[in-house]
Amino acid sequence: LSWLPHLRRRHRFIVRECLRAPLTLTHGDAHIENAFFDARFADGAAFIDFGNVMFSPGTSDVAFFLVHSLDVTVRRALEEELVRHYHASLLANGVDGARYPFERCWHDYRFNLWRALLSVCAMAPGLLSQLRRRTGIFAADASAMSDADKKDKGVYEELNRRCVAALLDHKWLELLLDESGPPSCGLCSGFSICY
Repeated sequence: LSWLPHLRRRHRFIVRECLRAPLTLTHGDAHIENAFFDARFADGAAFIDFGNVMFSPGTSDVAFFLVHSLDVTVRRALEEELVRHYHASLLANGVDGARYPFERCWHDYRFNLWRALLSVCAMAPGLLSQLRRRTGIFAADASAMSDADKKDKGVYEELNRRCVAALLDHKWLELLLDESGPPSCGLCSGFSICY
């Protein structure tokens, strides 16, 4: 919550950064439960659930997947190696390394870590309703929680922990505040009429 004023002030910059070229077609919900691994798939993996497909930096899927799918200690140990592998794959498939060096790829990865947090925040309206009624994961009596509620609570707590750890590990607020660009006038600045 302490970041909220900064996010509001920098909203225009965030939107501009998320739409900065190069963009590609991304999955938008790349996490382990949407992935299948088998030798019959090209490169050994396939994704399902393309309901959030969008044009965005490719690193948004990479960041989303690593934060949502890996335990914090595993992500910390492997993320730079995995992002380097992703960048090397881009180069092997025709991306110009002079125009998209690893340093830019790493920056884009770090910046797009916030998208993982947004997905956790998207759960808020449903959770707020449960909190107000003292039902679901906020049931006054834990024995009143269904198995699905217990699973949802565990998922929410784990995703929240992973997202916060990634943002803090990468000093995301400092990254946001250090970037050049004017502050935002508010939430409407995501629309083209505000520019």
